[in-house]
Amino acid sequence: MNFEKVFAPVAKTQKREPIEDLLASTQKEIYTDDSFDDLLNQLSELGLVEMREKLEDQLLDDVYERKIMTMADACCYVENLIQKRKNALEFLRAGLSSQEKDRDVIKARLRMVYDIDASTADQELFLGSGNIARVYKLAHQPGLCVKKVINDVSYARENSVSQEARFLNELSGFEVAGVRTPFVKETISGGDLTVIVMEELDAVNFELAARGKAPLPPNFDINDFFDRLKKYITALHEQKKVFHNDLAPRNIMICKKTGLPFVIDFGKSAYADDVKNADMARDMDLAGIEASRSMMRQFLDANSGVGK
Repeated sequence: MNFEKVFAPVAKTQKREPIEDLLASTQKEIYTDDSFDDLLNQLSELGLVEMREKLEDQLLDDVYERKIMTMADACCYVENLIQKRKNALEFLRAGLSSQEKDRDVIKARLRMVYDIDASTADQELFLGSGNIARVYKLAHQPGLCVKKVINDVSYARENSVSQEARFLNELSGFEVAGVRTPFVKETISGGDLTVIVMEELDAVNFELAARGKAPLPPNFDINDFFDRLKKYITALHEQKKVFHNDLAPRNIMICKKTGLPFVIDFGKSAYADDVKNADMARDMDLAGIEASRSMMRQFLDANSGVGK
């Protein structure tokens, strides 16, 4: 990958630099098979190799076999994807401070983007999903995963990725009774990317475990687990003045090594000063804990040899 071509800094002179060429409009008046091939090549240059491979056969089939779109439609569709990715790259470049705008930092951020593309295209790296986002392991960065928003409209009704990351960053190092949240590595919100890159927890999802779809760690103790979780959430309310607002079973993880809780997904979280009724928000979080406790208790009672 030619990083200088893809993400060169914008010069202050009138001379066109590679980044300007890359961010220039791709609109064409006449669309041909050659135009389509050129656009596909631009996808590859922008790091969207897997997308290019999927789209080439699919769109050509729609044009020539199924005849449900014209070549102009196919080219416009690819142009739109290209523009979204250019917007994302421009967002990354613009977001760097003057001290960060050196070649190594730019390359590292671009590699992150390419790793996100490759990872989210590989179903073997899929970890889980909700109504708004999907989570994948990062293929080339062990210990990290990416939360990719797939429903921007619904997500925007709650928090942005930067707001959610703000909660996670503020809670970094905040551990109560062995309970904590994952740390955040990076956020990207621009063009076709709305993602949070964060720590991949060595844990199982509570909801899946309580449904018998994932194994419980052998040292899981339901009473100890929920005593600790309640202490953490109480401290979250009283010390950090934060309400989770979505403490459902799917947003609790169980550490494989210790059997202790992790709390995830702060996409609906709010500060006490920003909620209309703090007592109601507090009660909702605590009710979420009790609902999860009841769910796990039913599972353990039905499977007497599992857990404690």
